[in-house]
Amino acid sequence: MRTVAKILLIAIGAAVVALASTGPDCAEPLRLTWVFGEVDAGSPIQVARRMQADVLTILSGYPYAGYERTSTNLPTGATFDLIAPIGIGTLTGTLQHPGEIILVYAFVDQAGCPLVELTIRIDTVGSGSGEVGTGSVEACMEILAIHREPGFLFLPATTTAANPVIAVAAQPVVGPPELKHAPFDLCGSAGDLYTLNAAAVIRDEANEVVPFVQWERKAGGDWEPYSTNYEISVAVNEQHSYRAVFENSATAQASSNVCLTVRAGYGANPLPVSLIVNGTQEKTALFELCVPAGTLQTVRAPDTFESGGNRFNFLYWEHYNKIVQKWERFADTNEVAVTVLEKGQIRAVYGAPSSTQAANQSDVCLTVRAGYGANPVPAPLITNSTEERTTPFELCVAQGTTVTIFASDVFVSDGDRFEFRYWERYSKAEKKWQRFAEKNHVTVTVVEKGQIRAVYDYTPPRQSGTSPSSGDDCRTVTAHLIGDGLPSVQEQSTDDGVAVGMTIDGTEVKTTPFESCCPKGTRHTVEAPETIRVDGSTYRFQRWEEYVDAEGSSGWYAFQTSPLYEVLACMRDRRAIYERDDSAESGG
Repeated sequence: MRTVAKILLIAIGAAVVALASTGPDCAEPLRLTWVFGEVDAGSPIQVARRMQADVLTILSGYPYAGYERTSTNLPTGATFDLIAPIGIGTLTGTLQHPGEIILVYAFVDQAGCPLVELTIRIDTVGSGSGEVGTGSVEACMEILAIHREPGFLFLPATTTAANPVIAVAAQPVVGPPELKHAPFDLCGSAGDLYTLNAAAVIRDEANEVVPFVQWERKAGGDWEPYSTNYEISVAVNEQHSYRAVFENSATAQASSNVCLTVRAGYGANPLPVSLIVNGTQEKTALFELCVPAGTLQTVRAPDTFESGGNRFNFLYWEHYNKIVQKWERFADTNEVAVTVLEKGQIRAVYGAPSSTQAANQSDVCLTVRAGYGANPVPAPLITNSTEERTTPFELCVAQGTTVTIFASDVFVSDGDRFEFRYWERYSKAEKKWQRFAEKNHVTVTVVEKGQIRAVYDYTPPRQSGTSPSSGDDCRTVTAHLIGDGLPSVQEQSTDDGVAVGMTIDGTEVKTTPFESCCPKGTRHTVEAPETIRVDGSTYRFQRWEEYVDAEGSSGWYAFQTSPLYEVLACMRDRRAIYERDDSAESGG
């Protein structure tokens, strides 16, 4: 039996590298690019930027033993430091002249073979005189979007303007990003840095989904490809323009291939599983399927995989969702059929290994705890993406085993609500707990007996009728108005919005603002009305936004234009945006 799923696989830009020998026993490394973005020429700078979340996800999936820079044209007087495990790159110094800087890193395995080659592109802009970025020169540049229909045979290509939502954030981040509809002018002091985050899809006049394909830049000449990442970093320069390009994959030229990366593993540990592609072709994970956009591909994973005396049982398939920046389960059968619309990733997930042999006496145990201050709390954690356990517990594995542990962002125990803050590990040398990770998931290699704990903050119990059950996810839903004479959505971001009746799970009606909690893994739907009446005016639904709490880029992001959304977990606050419809007034 197989599951047929037509899923949109979001564009991915990746990075990892490893250097050393490239002898006959070494496989060809995966070559990927990270567009670091624009920086100011002519002035002293120190710019730190994060890899995109999907880039870091790919990087952490490779068991590299080390990495080093292999080539660069970085000028004297400037340095670049890459901290690969956390995905941070820092550029320091003075870049005297405009141009492009290229850095190449390589990540190698234990045998010294390169696994992935990472190319980092940095664009330096300005006159090089030191005047750019001083705040003395005001400038504006155009931010556009287009829907491009490729030509076919003798028919020419067509391009029409599009007006998707683009999230704009100043660097360093001083607040949530501002959501703007293209086209618009981005203005500021020449050299000021911003990030632009394009929408994943738009809809054409026939209401068909058209995916984002790339950013393009015009710098005095023709439009040129700039980056396939949704998020780019740019410096204000009146001689530059940027546009987000959306292309209808269904009519894309057959010669324009896109690649689907196929993986297999349990937790963060990759497994060399033999998969069957299109019913006949056997390929060993990890590999890429490069096909014309819109091509249907089938991939079948074996029910079991054996290696080193251990047996792994197939659990389910996941695909990487760029919008929410995480892996999502999409099929429970071992054979799937996917329509490859965009560059993306899928992986077959296997359970923890089992063995008929007795436990190895050399196994070491990691004690996993959770607490609020000095108070232990029974937090639900997930180990290796499959097994849910409640703290405290011991994780006993063979020495050197890598494990991944996910802590709940929010959980409720005996009516008390706890929110995740960071991870700590106990230092036996210094006899104290030390903070070592900010995200709710950590990957650790167990080499000796030790302890880690997830640290939570306590918040007062929710006052929303019945108390949620332990382990439920909670989120707040609000509705807000935009239009002439009204404050911007960002100015309204902390209020309760307007009262709008919404349908929950197809039956229950609640009025915003409201809070609901849903059990993890349970499908949950919320539907907003297409139009509402407020103070005698008609407002039409525009989009759903969700609040993403991420280091350096927290804020509200548009994630859907349909009034009905469905989720498997209620982990983010969401809000419905309505815009005044003057045509409804004139027509009525």
